[in-house]
Amino acid sequence: MKAVLRPLSVLVSLLLAPALLVIAVRLVAFDPDFYAAQQQKLGIAQQTGLDGQVLRQAMQVLLDYLRGEAEDFDGQVVVEGTPRTLFDLRERSHMADVRRLYLNAVRFQHAVLAVALAVMLLSLALPKGQRLALLARGFLRGTLLAGALLAGLAGWLLVDFDHFWTAFHRLFFTNDLWLLDPAVSLMINLLPLELFFALVLRVLAAFLLLLLPLVAAAALVSRRAGIFTNRPRL
Repeated sequence: MKAVLRPLSVLVSLLLAPALLVIAVRLVAFDPDFYAAQQQKLGIAQQTGLDGQVLRQAMQVLLDYLRGEAEDFDGQVVVEGTPRTLFDLRERSHMADVRRLYLNAVRFQHAVLAVALAVMLLSLALPKGQRLALLARGFLRGTLLAGALLAGLAGWLLVDFDHFWTAFHRLFFTNDLWLLDPAVSLMINLLPLELFFALVLRVLAAFLLLLLPLVAAAALVSRRAGIFTNRPRL
C-alpha cells in the first residue's frame, strides 16, 4: 500500500496547489466592495460617465453571472428607472467564456479535494504511526514542485503583468473575444489592467494564507516522524 500511496500523495499535492488557488479566487474575486474601491481609485466613473451606483449594479450583475448565480447575462442595469444594456455582444460572449473557465476550475477543485480525501482514507490501511508522516512527506514534495512553478509565475506577473495577462488569455481562451477596444468597449474601461493587477495580488495573498499553514503543519509532522533527521525513513 505504501508503494501506491507515496507517488499518489505527491501527485495529489501537485494538484492541490492549483486547487487552493481556485479556492483563493472564490474567496476574494467576487467582493463588490473591492471593485468599487478600485474603480473609485482609478476614476472609472469619470472616464465612463457612469455614477457609482450604476457601476455597482453593473459589477453585481457581472459577478452573479460569472459564479453561476444567474443563467443569463444581458448586461442590463437600471439608470434613472430605465433598463439600459451596457455591454455589447462581443463583451457578453467573452463573459460566457470566462464563466465557463471559472466553473470548470471549480469542478477541478472539487475533483482534487475528492481525490485527496480518497488518499487520506486509503492511508487508514497503514499502521497508525505511519499515516500522517507519509501524507505529510508527499504533501511537502508535491508542494515544493508546485510552489516552484507558482513562484516563477508570480515573479513573471510582478515584472511584466501585461505580458503575463496576455499569455494567460492566449492559454485559456481559444478565440480573440478577449481583445476589446478601449475606444468602444465599456467593459475594458470598467475593468482596466490596473484593476486586474490588484485583483491578482489579492488572490496570491489569499492563496499564501491558505497554503502556508498547511505547509507548516506538514513540516511539523514530518519532523516529528524523523523524515528530516537520521531516523529510518518510511
